Amino acid sequence: SLTFPATLGLSLDSYYNDGTRDEAFGYFAAGLHASVPLAFLPKRYGSWSVTNGFDLYVLNDALEAANRNDAVYPVWTSSVTLEY
Repeated sequence: SLTFPATLGLSLDSYYNDGTRDEAFGYFAAGLHASVPLAFLPKRYGSWSVTNGFDLYVLNDALEAANRNDAVYPVWTSSVTLEY
């Protein structure tokens, strides 16, 4: 299956700040994740799947300064999931 997750990080008061100003916007992330079931495993061992995903984070000025001055930050994730 394919998913297109999106996340918006906002602050009500003094969370995303750089010491000189407070920003309500912290980050925005969007990506593409693909999940594939491992159907070759017997059902008695549960339902297994492998997921890989790629997300891009757009950071505010304070987070940009904390992340090597990169305003856009790429993240790759991989996981193995067991549902029993």
